[in-house]
Amino acid sequence: MKKILYLMAAFVMLLSLPALVLGIGRARVERATEGTITAADASAADTILPGVFIGPIDVSGLTEAEARAKVSAFVEQMKKETVTVNVGDHQEMLPVSEIGFTWVNTDAPKKALSYGKSGNILERYKIVHDLETSPYVIELQRSVDTAAIEEFLSEQIDKYEYDAVDAHIEMNEDGYLVVVPAENGFQIDRETSRMRLNGYLTGTWAGEKPVCSLKTEVEYGYNETEAMEKVHDVLGAYATEYTGAMSERAANVRNGGSKMNGITLLPGERYSTLSLLEPFTVENGYEPAPSYNSGEVEDSLGGGICQLASTLYMAVMYAELDVVVRVNHSLPVHYVKTSMDATVSDHLDFIFENSTEYPIYIFMNTDNEVVTARIYGVETRDPNREIDFESEVTEREEAGIKLIANNSAGFGYVKKLKSASDGIRSCLWKLVTENGETERIRVNTSHYNMVDETYEVGVVSGSETATGLMYSAVSANDLERVYSLINQYGTYDTGYSGGD
Repeated sequence: MKKILYLMAAFVMLLSLPALVLGIGRARVERATEGTITAADASAADTILPGVFIGPIDVSGLTEAEARAKVSAFVEQMKKETVTVNVGDHQEMLPVSEIGFTWVNTDAPKKALSYGKSGNILERYKIVHDLETSPYVIELQRSVDTAAIEEFLSEQIDKYEYDAVDAHIEMNEDGYLVVVPAENGFQIDRETSRMRLNGYLTGTWAGEKPVCSLKTEVEYGYNETEAMEKVHDVLGAYATEYTGAMSERAANVRNGGSKMNGITLLPGERYSTLSLLEPFTVENGYEPAPSYNSGEVEDSLGGGICQLASTLYMAVMYAELDVVVRVNHSLPVHYVKTSMDATVSDHLDFIFENSTEYPIYIFMNTDNEVVTARIYGVETRDPNREIDFESEVTEREEAGIKLIANNSAGFGYVKKLKSASDGIRSCLWKLVTENGETERIRVNTSHYNMVDETYEVGVVSGSETATGLMYSAVSANDLERVYSLINQYGTYDTGYSGGD
């Protein structure tokens, strides 16, 4: 039944075509006289059908060249605009002419002209009829220079970002701890904002005064201050001296101490000494000074900062906080006993955790050639309980003397290369006294390398016999024999000055 109805409708349509064609012919004559163009006229001429748009631009009744000129003029006008970019409560202006704004699909006028001009008469009639109620829109494709957008965001937008500051504890000029409330931060979702700005310029912008809002968000700082207000007790403290240290080492100690000072740790948070001190560069305030490196003493930027880590380590011990990472030096240090030290370098860290139920505050001071470390918190331990720490050497390997022959230097040349350092194994004991009884708890074990006292000895002389005897003395590591041979045969100058 439906098939019969479709055939009847097609038959009626065919019968009406002659009248339609005659009507169109009469309409052409009439509108030619009136100076107007209709769908029928346009379909027959080299003009675009009514109801066809390129983006927001109506190109109805235009030739391809006229449509191209109209779209080009529209795009050129867009290039003269300046985009108002909203960044929260701030605004920045972005000239469209500076971001490589370009019309991409320049074949759009040709597509607009060809629309509705192909197919049989019924298909073309349907297109013309549909255009009366539903315009046909060809996308006005545009592009921008993404590098220029990135440059704009970096130079004009990023400056509005700032991090939130958590509530924290500070020590005022009078030496009292005060709580500083949190400050909220302002962050820009860079990727979303870039896509939003790019999408607006190349897509949704239809020629109006351009305005685009970037994606931003408020970053809220931790602001639980009630527990911080209770922090006044010294949980642990320790001090070491750096009296008489060379100026570069003293400068490093003072510089590092300022970086480690004034840190608030919430319960469960960790303190990384290395992250506060690095990078070890001149720009970060460090100077070259002696430090240990795999059992050798050599100058490095930041030499001396391990004294800060060691002093803080012992304060942490007295505060009874959890130590996460601690490494002893390769050689014993002079400012604390063995097993009481902690080293820090480019790849070694001293890390501890606030294992209390309250915030703690880390105080570091380097005045008067004394490193002082104090940890403030809320004291919850039994006041009748006492703790102390004791270093015990469990094994010692005595250092000897090592001689190295220098075949370029003559008799009389003796240069000390290394000082002696015994190899040591030691442990740190924690002494806990309660109710008159003391318990010993081993905290750590440490191993320090043995380094022989090392000399470089010149072996060249005017006598083969003397040279042979000197080689024998060096092989035997007999320093007394070396000096005896020098006294016996005298010095011999080879011109060697001690260079590499």
